[in-house]
Order: sequence, then structure tokens, then C-alpha cells
Amino acid sequence: MSKAVLTLSLVVFSVITVFSQTPVKSRKLKGEWELQIQVVEAVAEETKDLGVFGKMLAGAVAGFVDMTLENVDVVFDFYNKNSVGLTVKTDDETPEIESLNYRIDQGKLYIEGLEEGDIDISIDGYWMFEGKNLIHFNEDGSRVKNVYLIRRR
Repeated sequence: MSKAVLTLSLVVFSVITVFSQTPVKSRKLKGEWELQIQVVEAVAEETKDLGVFGKMLAGAVAGFVDMTLENVDVVFDFYNKNSVGLTVKTDDETPEIESLNYRIDQGKLYIEGLEEGDIDISIDGYWMFEGKNLIHFNEDGSRVKNVYLIRRR
């Protein structure tokens, strides 16, 4: 009986550890991170209570947006203590590169937005590690579903 309880305790602890958020530290952050947005999954979750026609329309729009996003790479390059390069590249255009700032406050990564002329980049909320990925959270602590950063290099 005690072996079963011990084994169950270890399994529960492992699952909790894998899915818990861990603080961000600048040394683990350095390098390139690619933005991942799972549009189809997000739309499916949000439209589960719609009728057939609503689901069809939402699915068509989600499919179009998902195909468009496949041609866009959004990469954050954290290269020193408080600077991050944001590169947006599409298949047919020259990459757009902007320099942003970031800060780590109580283990949470905040990427500062940029408003200059025609450029308006706003990144609300904060990011924390969950496993090897950086997961996006709203200011109230709720998780932004289907949006995360994965290490590129």
C-alpha cells in the first residue's frame, strides 16, 4: 500500500512540476524565440457553443488566418540585459526589425511596446516559463491560450 501511495505522490509531483510556471531569469532568456499562435485551436475553443453555421463561418476564417500566419515569422531576439529585437518576416518582403526593451519583475517577463509614427507594437501582459516555452499571461494572471514563444536557437 505504501509503495502505491509513494508512486502516486511522485507522479502527481512530476505532473505539477512540469505544468507549473517558473520565474524568468535573463540568462535563460538570451537567444531567439519564435512566436507561436494556434489560431484554429483558439477559435475552436471560443466557438464550441455556436450553432453549425457559426462554427462553419468561424472555422473558415480561422483557416484563412492560420494559412496567412504560416507565411509570417515573428521572432524575439533577447540579446542583452534589457534589449530585445523584434523581427517580422513574410515570404515576399524584407524583414522588419524593431528594437524593444524588456524587464523582468518578480520573475515575470514584460516586453515593452513601441509607438513611433506608423509603428504601434503593444504587448500586454507578461510571460513566464512553462517547461521550455515562454507562456503569455494577461495582467490579471489568466493564461492567454494558444499563444507562446519557443526557443529557436
